[in-house]
Order: sequence, then structure tokens, then C-alpha cells
Amino acid sequence: MGSELTDAITAMYPKGLDTAVLTGFYVDAAGQPVFFAGLDLVIANQNSPLRFSQLPNAYIISNTISNNRFGFFCAPNFDPTVLAVPEAIKQTFTMGSCSPTVSL
Repeated sequence: MGSELTDAITAMYPKGLDTAVLTGFYVDAAGQPVFFAGLDLVIANQNSPLRFSQLPNAYIISNTISNNRFGFFCAPNFDPTVLAVPEAIKQTFTMGSCSPTVSL
């Protein structure tokens, strides 16, 4: 998501940065609706209160281990037993917000 936000900011303010490095980024966003629908994003502090109870509702996370598999693993090219690890350590993210008062 950081690369996508950086790309949007550099498009809006092309003189605001000397250089931008985008990682894990692809300009064709046609698959994004299916990807995000498959993740079934939920509020992190409600999904995993032991880990994320201190976070406000703006932080989201994939809902289940099956949603993680759909978003990040391609069957049959992985060992299904590895799914437990990313599910146990998955992290939150926000969709981001843009303030009209921000200027570069």
C-alpha cells in the first residue's frame, strides 16, 4: 500500500520528491477489487483483540487464514502447513487517508 500511496503523491506533487522507490507494486490495478474482497478486511482490534486492542478502528486486517491464503498464496504451489505462520504474525494496515491541508 505504501508504494501505491507514494505513486499517487508523486503524481499529484511531481516536484515534491527527488526520487521514489516503489516495491511490490504493479501499475495494472484490475485485480485489486478481487484481491481486497478475498481478504475480507475487518477491524483489527475486533478480529484479534489480544494483539491489537490498543489500535483504533482505522486499522484493518485480513479476516481468516482462508482469506490470507486467497490473497497471498497460489495453490498448489505452497505447502499448506506454512499458512499458520503468516496468519499468526499478520500485521495491520490502513487504507490511508488524505488531508486537504497537506502540502508538499
